[in-house]
Amino acid sequence: MSISAAQVPHWPAAPKRPNGAPSILLTLFDDVGFSDFGCHGSPIHTPNIDALAAQGLRYTGFHTTAMCSTTRAALLTGRNHHAVGMGCLANCDSGYPGYRGKIRQEAGTLAEMLRPHGWRNTMVGEWHVTPLSEAGPAGPYDGWPLGRGFDRFYGFMDAETDQYAPELVRDNMSIEAPGSHASGYHLSLDLVTQSIRYLSEHQAAAPDAPFLHWLAFGACHAPHQAPRELILKCDAIFARGWDVDRSERLARQIELGIVPPGTELPPRNDGVKAWADLSADEQRLFTRLQAAYAAMLEHADAQIGRLMANLHASGLAEDTLVAVLSDNGASQEGGTVGGCRAWGRTRVEPAKGLSLGAKRSCARRHSEALQRRISPFADPTRRAGTLCHAGRRCQLVVWPRHTPRWRLAWHGKEEQAGLDNGRDRGSPVSHYAAPFEFTGTLLKVTVTLAPAQEVDGAGMGRAEMGGSEAAPSDTVPGV
Repeated sequence: MSISAAQVPHWPAAPKRPNGAPSILLTLFDDVGFSDFGCHGSPIHTPNIDALAAQGLRYTGFHTTAMCSTTRAALLTGRNHHAVGMGCLANCDSGYPGYRGKIRQEAGTLAEMLRPHGWRNTMVGEWHVTPLSEAGPAGPYDGWPLGRGFDRFYGFMDAETDQYAPELVRDNMSIEAPGSHASGYHLSLDLVTQSIRYLSEHQAAAPDAPFLHWLAFGACHAPHQAPRELILKCDAIFARGWDVDRSERLARQIELGIVPPGTELPPRNDGVKAWADLSADEQRLFTRLQAAYAAMLEHADAQIGRLMANLHASGLAEDTLVAVLSDNGASQEGGTVGGCRAWGRTRVEPAKGLSLGAKRSCARRHSEALQRRISPFADPTRRAGTLCHAGRRCQLVVWPRHTPRWRLAWHGKEEQAGLDNGRDRGSPVSHYAAPFEFTGTLLKVTVTLAPAQEVDGAGMGRAEMGGSEAAPSDTVPGV
């Protein structure tokens, strides 16, 4: 009996990365102010982020949506957050289409767009784009990371979690944390350990496939928790007071070209006293609040250093595009003296606040006086960017500027800005950019590098603003 042509075995070819397209490592912070990275003028020790900035691009006009879930939805989909159902936090479902607290299924995520083209997608850390009513052990799981294009997930579903005893999920299952405060466990360290594991497994099993790895720290959202020795070290940085720190940050930002010469500080926020007018106990408390936050950021930066060292040692760094950003700027939550509870207010008494940042500490909300946008941790030139949650202008670092195998798609405006040679690496780029535009750029430098590749299917995310809709442009908007 003859075998018809229709019965001949056939194995479709696996998708291959477009020629020269990079893997992507996206590192997302939470509630980190505009001037908090050292490369943006901060006294906080962030040498690993600063090293990426020195060999990459520093955006000074990157604007988020000023809230956690909304920026993450825009970044995941490349679309306006209202258009995909995330007009407010995932914790809030108003019943209206733009405010359901969940990304619409017809709005494709970056992971879903990249998967058909050969990318393997992993995520660790904060998700916060699923309603809490759907984040329990019974699901439904269609809005969880594995339901939105990621192959593996290790992290937490809500906006915040205890850094020493986190509520962890692996893939679609709740798990216990693999350590404790007593054993030296900290969530930031754990997330990067898991990141290294995922990337090592990827390299061993699929070395020719590109990857998207999404690393979303709990830092620097409350609770502010970090190793005690780092907190004590950071106490010395802030003991001089926020008036000195604000002035020095502005001077450094002018020197770095982040803000123009002649920029002046605005008055302090209403209700914020001059440092010299505070009592000794208040100064000790506010110093420690700042130190706990700063230590958490410094500790996370050290973990980025571990991850980048692994990328270089494994040879993966050469073909990897790295982005470091925050979902919004410094948070206004906490009132003028800070608070302890996530969804209620417990005032911190100045004489009793020096355990903040330690195990079982109550630093679950930062002080408005320390965290709003004219504070030591934010854009020192502006008042709070919004009254709804947090600052709108954020830092964005992209590394590297060039590699031998591919060029960033934003080179057109880069040349206009005078940044088209190696001498200008690390120079600030001031053009406006938004999260959904940045996602369009990631697609441009990956799947659309190959003209034959079709990317308008599978829920292709498109930029939507003010009711208009347009496909991502040929150059990176906002560079």
